[in-house]
Amino acid sequence: LAECDVIIEAATENLEAKRGIFKQLSEIAAPDAILASNTSSLLLSDISASVKDPSRLVGLHFFNPVQMMPLVEVISLKTTTPEVTKTITDYVKGIKKTPVNCGDTPGFIVNRLLVPYLAEAMAMVDRGDAEVEAIDVAMKLGAGVPMGPLYLADYIGLDT
Repeated sequence: LAECDVIIEAATENLEAKRGIFKQLSEIAAPDAILASNTSSLLLSDISASVKDPSRLVGLHFFNPVQMMPLVEVISLKTTTPEVTKTITDYVKGIKKTPVNCGDTPGFIVNRLLVPYLAEAMAMVDRGDAEVEAIDVAMKLGAGVPMGPLYLADYIGLDT
């Protein structure tokens, strides 16, 4: 790892685990290496406390399944240098993905909007407002989404 230009962490969504990893990476990595977290929900600023140089820390939120999903959210802290953000954005383009830049906000862009959408669909079923199939069909045909919210929730996993 000492010779890597970019190091991407992809551990489970556990803040203390990620802090421990980044503390070790800060000791091992070259001083100019870019450190990236694949967090999908943790604030990058909470992880940055364990990094020697937070100006070189970014978030890279890849979507599952990675081989099929073209989007990558690129998260920058206020301390992340513009050069680091540009380099990592170019890296994402170079691996044939579409980057979108976002500040360090809970859930970033997609999950910040998606989670309430999924939760409301589940609440509608729980209250007896509509059946699962009706909700999924309504959103596919009425909102033009490729899959309904409940199908999507099951697809992305409710157990992680």
